[in-house]
Amino acid sequence: RMCSISIFDELDAVAGNDGEKYLRDQAKQTAAEYERTVKKLVAERLEKEKIFEDEARREVESADLKTDDGCLKVARVLCKALSDGVVSRGLMISQIVTKQLFPAETSVGSNFDSKSEIEVIRRMQDMAYEFMESGKDSEANKARAQIITFLGAVFLNIFISRNWTGPPANIPCSPLPAHAELAEADDSRQLFERLCREAMEADSEMFYHAADAPAYLRCALALLAARDDDADAAPGSRDLGLPA
Repeated sequence: RMCSISIFDELDAVAGNDGEKYLRDQAKQTAAEYERTVKKLVAERLEKEKIFEDEARREVESADLKTDDGCLKVARVLCKALSDGVVSRGLMISQIVTKQLFPAETSVGSNFDSKSEIEVIRRMQDMAYEFMESGKDSEANKARAQIITFLGAVFLNIFISRNWTGPPANIPCSPLPAHAELAEADDSRQLFERLCREAMEADSEMFYHAADAPAYLRCALALLAARDDDADAAPGSRDLGLPA
C-alpha cells in the first residue's frame, strides 16, 4: 500500500531522516522504495507544472493589456500562479507582462548613480499608476490594479525564494527588461544592485549584505507602496475587486 507523502515529509527525509521513521510507521517502505516514490512524485509535479506553465504563457502572450478583457485574463493568470505558489511560473508571466508595461527604463552605464536609480523606480511607479487608471471605468481599473499588485507580490516571492526558501534558480538580476540581461560579472550589474541596496537603507539600518537580487525587492516595494505624493493609493485602499 502506497502512502500519501507530503512535501513536508520529503523535506524531513532530506533534512533529518525523519522520513524514514514516517515510512516505517505508515507504509514500511525501504529507503530505495522511498527514493523511487519521491522521484515519481517530483516527475509528476514537473509534468503537471509544464502543462500549467505552457497554458499560462499562451494566455498572457495572447492578451492585450490595452483592453479590459486582456487585463482580466492576465490578472487571472497571475492570481493562479500566486495561489498555486509556483515561483517559476510567476517569474515567466512577469517577464512577459513587464515588457509591455515598463518598456522605457534607463539602461545602466558608467554615469548611472543613485539619482538615476531613483528615477528608474519613480518612472516605473508612474507607468504603473498610469496603467491602473487607463480603464474605461472603475470596474475596468480593478483588473489593472490587480495586475500591478500581483506583480509586486510575484517580485517579493522571487526575492524570498532566491535568498531563503529556494529552490535555487537562475534568474535575471532585475525584473525590469532594460536591466535583465546584465551578466553576473558585469560591473554595471554590480553597480545597479549596490544602488538598489543603498536605496532601501534607512535610519542607519544597513541592507543585508548577503541578500541576492535586491532589485526584485526594490521593485516589489515600489509597486506595492503608494507614491510619495499619493498617500491615498496604498495597497490597502486600492479597489482590487477581490473577495473579503
